[in-house]
Amino acid sequence: MINSQAKLQCRTIPAIEHNMSSSYPSPPNTPSPPRVRIDGDQARQNERSPTRASNYAPTPPTTPSKNGSVETVKAIALAAPMDPAALTTLLGLGIGKCGSPTKKEGNPPCNNPNPSDITSQIGSMTTLTQASRELPDQLEMLAVVAFCKYHIKPKPKAARIKVWKKVFPVGDEKAVPIEPIENEIEGVLDCFQYTSAYTCLGAKRDHDSTPCMFKIGGKRVRKGKKTVAMITKLEHYSNDDNLTFLLKVLAVNMFCYNHTDQIPKWVAERKSRITAIYKAYTVQDRLFKLAGNTGLSHKFQADPAEFWDDADDTSAFITKIDEDRPSDYLACYSLVRDKMKEPLKEQELHEGHVYIYEVEGNQGFVKIGFTTRTIEARSAEWKTECDRLPKVIYPLGAVEKIPHANRVEGLCLADLKCHTVIVICEACPKEHIEWVQAPAAKAIAVVQKWTKWIRTAPFTDSAWTLTDEESQRTLDMPKFMQEIEVG
Repeated sequence: MINSQAKLQCRTIPAIEHNMSSSYPSPPNTPSPPRVRIDGDQARQNERSPTRASNYAPTPPTTPSKNGSVETVKAIALAAPMDPAALTTLLGLGIGKCGSPTKKEGNPPCNNPNPSDITSQIGSMTTLTQASRELPDQLEMLAVVAFCKYHIKPKPKAARIKVWKKVFPVGDEKAVPIEPIENEIEGVLDCFQYTSAYTCLGAKRDHDSTPCMFKIGGKRVRKGKKTVAMITKLEHYSNDDNLTFLLKVLAVNMFCYNHTDQIPKWVAERKSRITAIYKAYTVQDRLFKLAGNTGLSHKFQADPAEFWDDADDTSAFITKIDEDRPSDYLACYSLVRDKMKEPLKEQELHEGHVYIYEVEGNQGFVKIGFTTRTIEARSAEWKTECDRLPKVIYPLGAVEKIPHANRVEGLCLADLKCHTVIVICEACPKEHIEWVQAPAAKAIAVVQKWTKWIRTAPFTDSAWTLTDEESQRTLDMPKFMQEIEVG
């Protein structure tokens, strides 16, 4: 008999769909391993045995979850371990490279080398299944030795581990840890992948149904994310009308104008899959519905395209501090010297503007950027991408372009490195590194200082390296920085 607590969350597990990119091929279908009945004493003996991994996929005991549910799991015998070389290939690690999807167009795999040898870690995972208790920790350990410094960060790492997990055999379906229903629904929607840009959910009408690469603007992305948050609430995914309407809201924001005719099919498919997930929870707490869920509100009966307002984002930034950020301005001098002594790159040879702007709701933060176009054009582009209205505070009015604008931006950010913050953008899949938490007057003085210096032609015309005179000045950085201060 299942006790009353267990009835709240006990469910059957729907088939797991393998929706993986070509970079991470799905494993071949594996016959279900034979079930082995294990009594309590034998199971405990297996847990103590140092060789148990070669015989059994370990699973946790019956444990109450945070919401009071009980997840029943069993130990099962494995038919045979996976081949290490095959497992390495299935995990996208067969060439000794990081392999994580990059943010370049098409998301090609990262070619940075693995920081450590992955052979031993792969070898320790060949007997695991999705039901194995060790699998999450082992995947984390694999990420540490496999991922480069750019993809070991939480967001790309979590996305890759989610794909990796599906490579392993299911094992005992009843023993697979039960994912929260909200996570499963988010997985069905899957609108906001780790990528270079959020793009239309539609597909081109070609032979291969190539995904549409039309970029979705930041305002529509924010509307889409808020809609997903609503869909994952019980009162909406359990209500047929609410779910249908909110899926339409999501679709009108995440499909471009060329593919609106694909929306009905997309809505129907997602609704079917979400409903199947919900119904798989055979016994649910229905108290919310019994307490008076009367269906759609008046707002839910309007045009899906008008469900959310068009106000710009004025919310407080989500920020983090770079672990390498210097503690004070004196510690920035070496960064400035290194940036000065770098030969100019191709993209730094052009004239342009270095600008500063701020946004509503985040007083004390300013963004330093450069553009080879007009400042107005770049500001409009940034507003579209990030759904915040930039207020340019420098320069004001028409100004001439400055030489090597990209290098000037880099020097300014190095000079202010002890004040820089990383802004995690909700409207685009980027972490903006050009924001500075400092008074606007200080940032303006720094830009003016380096603009004045770059106009003195401190680089040679041939190799685009720092002149001998300027190189000599960098030997005493405190003196140099004092000399170039704008009065």
